[in-house]
Amino acid sequence: GCFVLLARSVEETRRHLTLAERFPDLLITDYRLSGSETSEDVVAALRELVPMPVPVLVVSGDADPELELMVRSRGWSWMNKPANPERLRTLVAQAVDEVAGTPAAGGAGMCAEPKCRAPRTATISTSMRPPTMSPGTRLPQKPSRRRSR
Repeated sequence: GCFVLLARSVEETRRHLTLAERFPDLLITDYRLSGSETSEDVVAALRELVPMPVPVLVVSGDADPELELMVRSRGWSWMNKPANPERLRTLVAQAVDEVAGTPAAGGAGMCAEPKCRAPRTATISTSMRPPTMSPGTRLPQKPSRRRSR
């Protein structure tokens, strides 16, 4: 499952990161947030407060191909709205696997802070709209392939 921190602005993101008991494995964010804030602002705040790489997944209803190219050029993942649950699950799993392979994951290597040693399962979600999943909601599980007898 996922431990979700929900923030609707850069300020809320900073507050959650400061108070959280562990660092996030993944940032899932809309590109356009409230006011003039964007996912770029959230990532900047994240990088200031988290001493390790955190993968970014931008989910956006904006159909501008240049925006998608810009997001991908930063090494972030891109997903169009409406979000497909299977695709979302795949992207989340890839991001968590990517983090697990880094030297700083789980507190080993470069990061000596207590938040690095805590289990890293937090996800920060930023959006200007109300969330479709409430905090603490688990991502849908893949259906079992067992055959009935």
